[in-house]
Amino acid sequence: MSNWSPSAQPLDLLDMLRTTYSGWQIYCHTTGLRGAEQWNAARRAKDTEQSQRAGILQHVEKDSGQFLADALAEQVILIHSNAADHWPTP
Repeated sequence: MSNWSPSAQPLDLLDMLRTTYSGWQIYCHTTGLRGAEQWNAARRAKDTEQSQRAGILQHVEKDSGQFLADALAEQVILIHSNAADHWPTP
């Protein structure tokens, strides 16, 4: 679940996403004649076999900031779940 708000302006949302998901390089640009937004995030961490098996993506592309926020929230859950599985046991 993301902390995105429908009242957030695109630049405010971009700033919020960059702050919240600092492990990702996030950017937004417009495409085509109608100026459709394209929201992208590239994971800063190196891709590994373990992260691929866990379903962790290196790149996420969505048509809106809200959809990107939701997708990144899901990715963070996968990342943290995967990391917790590999902590040394006492």
